[in-house]
Amino acid sequence: MENKKVNFQKQAMMWEALSTIIACLLIIYLIRDRFVAATDYLPNMNLTQQVSIFFLSMLDPIFWVSIIAPISYANVSIAAVSLFRAIGKGDDFSPAILKGLEKMGANLLIGSTGAIMTPTLINWVWDKGFKIEGTTENFVILIVGGALYFIADIGKKMRNELESFV
Repeated sequence: MENKKVNFQKQAMMWEALSTIIACLLIIYLIRDRFVAATDYLPNMNLTQQVSIFFLSMLDPIFWVSIIAPISYANVSIAAVSLFRAIGKGDDFSPAILKGLEKMGANLLIGSTGAIMTPTLINWVWDKGFKIEGTTENFVILIVGGALYFIADIGKKMRNELESFV
């Protein structure tokens, strides 16, 4: 049994490193995608002009609505880092693990809802009608996020019951 725990800890360290890399990449891609989306309208600009357009695009509410999902997904990766760190330390269903599961679930719920609602809101603002725009992946992420969130909630209740017995 102790050998399996050490194996889990080694795997958790690798997953922690991978989650850290993915979180950094998601943040870099978010900035790059928003920069490209803002400056794509006028391609013949120098860098100073592109940066100015980028910062001006932040005044548009659509800019902020469109980053809800990517920021939430980056937060999922950051929460996964702390979750895998706790597992790597040898924690077994500790409060840190439950908190990580809860954060991951909540951010998946927010991110998938944002991914579904962003195109819907943008089309509605531009008078293209109100139609829910969602992919299968967005709805699956919504369900998985809800499951993680409720598993964490059930885990907290179980942990409180166990502590009340002791």
